[in-house]
Amino acid sequence: MTREGTDQVHARLGFEALAVGDPRIPALIILNRTLGDGASSRLFQRLREDEGLTYDIWSGPALRRLGGILEVGWACAPPAFADAWRLVREELGRLADDLGMDEVEVAKEGLLRGLEMDMESPSARCSLDVGEVLERGRRFDAPTARREFEKVTVDEVRRLAAEILRPERMASAICGPEGAATRVA
Repeated sequence: MTREGTDQVHARLGFEALAVGDPRIPALIILNRTLGDGASSRLFQRLREDEGLTYDIWSGPALRRLGGILEVGWACAPPAFADAWRLVREELGRLADDLGMDEVEVAKEGLLRGLEMDMESPSARCSLDVGEVLERGRRFDAPTARREFEKVTVDEVRRLAAEILRPERMASAICGPEGAATRVA
């Protein structure tokens, strides 16, 4: 789609993910963290730090009772879009095959540190509690969340990546200056 006045190409990819009550949610959160949530993620490291193709690239889940999505998004200059598109698809395809234990441990550590910080903020604790009650029917309990993350294995995350990140399950939306996205999409 063409957006007048847009100087960059904006891309969003969506994959059908898990409903919020699915017991594999901790593995999905770790999958997201390794894929595109934060500066240590694969997408950020490859597309921003290594290749310099984008300022920001990210992934994030949107989880509801009836289902969820895992979204990947970025913006880049039109001349960089074809390379960015190719590298994103490469990383999505590789994750299930070569995800390492070290990446999973870094993701767990970051999530657990973030949880500790959230426990120090009354508003963050309230938000976690409300979300947990509305979506899962239970009060938020930090020790339970910690245990759920700690017990996730690299094999669980790999299996989930293989299930969710398949090209045939991907929906995409790309917009930018005239003709920028249509050359590769």
